Amino acid sequence: MSDERNDFPQAKRVKLQRRKYDKLPVWICENHDEVLYYIHRAIASRHIAFENLTVLHFDSHPDLTVPLNMAADTVFEQAKLYEEISIADWILPAVYAGHVSRVVWVKPPWADQIRDGVFHFKVGKHKESGLVRVTCLESYFLEELLYADEESLENCRDLELIVYTLKSFSTPKRQNINYWDDSSQGNGDKNIQEEESSNNFADEGNYNKKNKQYLSFVKSPVVDNNVNLKHLLHKEEEETLKPETCVKTNMEKGNCEAGGLEHSSSVQDDCCILRLMPTLSGHAKDRQGEGRTQDDFYKDLVDVIPADNYILDVDMDFFSTQNPFQLLYKVDDFKTLKDIYKFQEPLSTDKKDLENCIRSREAQVRKIEDTIQHLQEECPSNVNDEDTMISNDSCFNQDLIKLSEKIRQQCGGVLDFEMLHFSGMSCDIPHHVSSFEMIDSLMVSLATVLNHLPKPTLITMARSSYDEYTPADQVEYIQSSLLRILSSFYGENIVTNKCY
Repeated sequence: MSDERNDFPQAKRVKLQRRKYDKLPVWICENHDEVLYYIHRAIASRHIAFENLTVLHFDSHPDLTVPLNMAADTVFEQAKLYEEISIADWILPAVYAGHVSRVVWVKPPWADQIRDGVFHFKVGKHKESGLVRVTCLESYFLEELLYADEESLENCRDLELIVYTLKSFSTPKRQNINYWDDSSQGNGDKNIQEEESSNNFADEGNYNKKNKQYLSFVKSPVVDNNVNLKHLLHKEEEETLKPETCVKTNMEKGNCEAGGLEHSSSVQDDCCILRLMPTLSGHAKDRQGEGRTQDDFYKDLVDVIPADNYILDVDMDFFSTQNPFQLLYKVDDFKTLKDIYKFQEPLSTDKKDLENCIRSREAQVRKIEDTIQHLQEECPSNVNDEDTMISNDSCFNQDLIKLSEKIRQQCGGVLDFEMLHFSGMSCDIPHHVSSFEMIDSLMVSLATVLNHLPKPTLITMARSSYDEYTPADQVEYIQSSLLRILSSFYGENIVTNKCY
């Protein structure tokens, strides 16, 4: 009797294999949250993996918040999600959806929202509220009221966050200035101001003429991805970085300090700080007393960037950024606003201290929001009436009422209270308008990083000029320089899509 199993063809298993782009796509959007749509498209078309994606994120901002009152399930309703999110909160939805598992935030020297380090934490759905929350103890998340302990979350996703400050390299002009040398701390801002005032945002064409040799790398024909870019850099690249102290992760060994917080053995860290940068790779050892060069960072970065499953993401405000809200007010008024909204960090990572910190922040924000609502109701016509805004109710923030009245008088009796509140909540974002020389030096830094990495699967960019985070008079220069760098690495094998 013949084997009946051999009489019929076996059913073939359908295997959804990854597809490859004919040319590397570069999606350029105006607002940063708009790039999420193109990431979703790439996932749906199987050009990038559904899960375990790495995002290499060059930006002056982490973009790691999430709308405070957005239901976690909204992440799976794309049309609704795109309406909910904004420029600062497009990454975490991709994490909670299971797509992104590692974010490498490479930040410029002036960005300090999250300290350099490697962090492991959870992104999940709060069991009671149904909102997206994280277990990271960094002040960036505590201040936004996004922290929750792991026990209160469900459907958790793991995220590895790597934060690294990329130093700018000296350019041919003023080579003796080392902008970000730790040994000259306190003089850095003065040097930057002197350099920027001397440059005075010179005309792009004139500036290029003076630096033809320096800028030749972005105007050159196709460059092999393995080419050594050291000849483009100056001796400052070789300067060693001060060794960082390894953070203890075993709470039973006793208390230790990291980033100003005392870690207590009475609570288990939800956010595990593995080590401080620039040591990245899991097998790298703490080299106390031994200087580490920029090249050490590049080697470690290669270990964490997968060869065929990562997205290169660049916000053009990485090179030069404004705090657009700071530009709306006088210096003293903005300082007062910043004091009103100032976040008080927890005394330690002890559970009780964390709970007190969150309750205090919630009460602070609630009182401010009640005050803003009161001001809107008391001044519906926004007319110039000195008695309109007077209120001694203890439920309201009196400093905010006084400041609002002062600014309203300066503005001829008209004040946008919602904008005032949004400005207060955004006081701490960085403001550093770079000279063209500084922009070029950061371009070299970025090019050097890309030189050590494999080709990305997808490239996304944000101009961020309409909302004025990237200075309007610099955005075209930054964009054209970036595209020249990409062309030098990938030649004609890229296709640029301008979606703005």
